Order: sequence, then C-alpha cells, then structure tokens
Amino acid sequence: MLGVLVGFYREELTTKLPCLLPWTWMAALLILQGVASFMADVYSLAKSSWWHLVDALQASFLVGIYTEVMIFGLSHGSLRGSLQLLCAAAGYLGAFVAFMRSRGSRKGADASAARYAFWHSLWHFIFPASSSGVVLISVHVPGDAPPGRSPLAYMAFILACMVVGLLWAVYNSFISRSSKGE
Repeated sequence: MLGVLVGFYREELTTKLPCLLPWTWMAALLILQGVASFMADVYSLAKSSWWHLVDALQASFLVGIYTEVMIFGLSHGSLRGSLQLLCAAAGYLGAFVAFMRSRGSRKGADASAARYAFWHSLWHFIFPASSSGVVLISVHVPGDAPPGRSPLAYMAFILACMVVGLLWAVYNSFISRSSKGE
C-alpha cells in the first residue's frame, strides 16, 4: 500500500521530500518489496528459499534509502520537518523493537511461533505505516522545500551505509555461530 501511496504523490514528493532515487522508482520498488515479503514470509514460511535473501536485501536497501530521505530530504527546523522526524523516529524505534522481538521469539527455550508471527507482522506494519505518515505530512503540511544536498553529504551517507552493512554482517555472523553452538 505504501508503494501505491508513493506512486499517487510522486510528483509532489519530488520537491517536498527529495530522494536519491526518483519517486516513480521508489513506488515500484515498494510494490516489489510487498511481493518479496509475501513470497518469503507466507509462501516460503519455514522452508529454505531464495525469497528470504531477496526480501532481506531489498528491505535493507529500502531502509537505507528511507534513512537517506530522513537525513537529507526533511525540512529540518520547520514544523513540517519536526512532524516528519517525529513520525519517522517513532517508526524506526517501533520497527526495531518489533524486529528484535520477532527474532528473539524464533529460537531458544522461549521460542513461540505465535509470538514470532505477532512481532514479525507488527514489523511489517510499523515501517510502512510510519512511512505513509511521513509521505502524507510531506504533501499536506505547508512548509518550504528542503535545502539541496552537498557532495560531502552523499559521501558521508554512503560511508555510513557501508559501516552499517558491515556491522549487520558481523552481527549476523556472530548470531549464526552462537546458534550453531547451542
């Protein structure tokens, strides 16, 4: 649904919420993410499948783009920018908690399929819901267009993405090794 919303407001978002990618592409990627998530979490549930990798890679990419928009695309210091940031921060925090709780519900002595399904479903709801809020605030709350980005800002963002990706890979490697030792 977020992809449909972004597609509907793509023209307004171009100036009111700048993004590294064209908003038409973002709408398509978000719709494709819905397909990948369905194929990984419903069709391939509890089975080994390439859909899990596709879902994880595409979701990570979209979270990275969302982060870029939150850093560089908001009208920081304005009412619109503050509302966007509040909505985005609530989404990040809620989604992170739901994601970590869903992962914790999958393994160990306290594993629960019902708790995993609840927290994983909540993860899939929180990020699109808060992102929809940011889109609607961007389009409907008056304010100035955000300032342009500098090349240094892009380089800092790319470096930050590389560091986060490396940390995520190390974390997953550590979790994988520790779960094999159980």
